[in-house]
Amino acid sequence: MSEEPNVLDEKRLSLAGWLSVISAATAIPLAILAIGADMKAAEGLHLKLWNTLLGVANLVLYVYVWLTFKRLLNLKAHFTNADAFIDFSIWTSIAITVLDLLILLFATAENALAVAEIVFVIPFGIVTIVLGGKLQKCSDDLFGYRKPLAVVMIVAGVTMATVILIPIALLAGMAMDILLAVIFFRGAKFLRESGSLS
Repeated sequence: MSEEPNVLDEKRLSLAGWLSVISAATAIPLAILAIGADMKAAEGLHLKLWNTLLGVANLVLYVYVWLTFKRLLNLKAHFTNADAFIDFSIWTSIAITVLDLLILLFATAENALAVAEIVFVIPFGIVTIVLGGKLQKCSDDLFGYRKPLAVVMIVAGVTMATVILIPIALLAGMAMDILLAVIFFRGAKFLRESGSLS
């Protein structure tokens, strides 16, 4: 994913921090809504529509947060070894969201599309594990939160890749969002006080 080089300001870091907080705060309600949409046949279409629309909104948050994190890694840590994995996770999230939209539009193919969605979740989990491993090799401590973020990424990836542990992945994802928020807020403060991320 291409983006403007060398552009990362306090406003973008703060916004990414708040979007990470929103993502963490909405994870469980979104999961409950998704389960409810699958369980209630009569109101299922209405709930599925809301679930899909909120999923698209969540995707926008995800893309913004992860592109900002990639830029932070590039500019502050001079670390580009995670770029391809971040890009892959973004494209996989887009694919999963498109499958959600297709499930909503083509109810007759719901089962096949749901299986395809699971097929995308497994590599997404594996890439998250690799991303956590790559992050452990970053020389910058990301305001003291690199190691905890890397460990949480690995836990989130393992629990996603196994599929049956997705409820744990949900909690690990929330922890990842909170750690990202703290990193972004610390970055914004550091940028405000020093004028540079270096």
